[in-house]
Amino acid sequence: MSVFKEIPGYEGYYEIDRNGNVRSIKRVIKTKKGTLSINSRSITPRSNNYGYLEIRLSKAGFTKTKFKKNATISLDENDVVCIVSDRAIKMGEEIFCSYGKSYWKNFKNKLSK
Repeated sequence: MSVFKEIPGYEGYYEIDRNGNVRSIKRVIKTKKGTLSINSRSITPRSNNYGYLEIRLSKAGFTKTKFKKNATISLDENDVVCIVSDRAIKMGEEIFCSYGKSYWKNFKNKLSK
């Protein structure tokens, strides 16, 4: 049986064992509608854009990353999804996006239909 220890900086959220296995910790979160119980589960590594395995840890839904957003996913005047750069993007540079307000507004409208 593996012995898990809390990950520094993510105490109360994640644990790791000697073999590098990571799991989330069972916890209860307060929400606007009451409380939400989150069960413990194993976190599976994924392959990143460079082929390396990685695990992204988050607190309150936010992950730490060295990458900065340089574009926004939005809609043009015909409601076609497009990517709009936030700054000059160099040739060969990766594009990191967030969803813009018009995208989410359209998404909500489609859900309500």
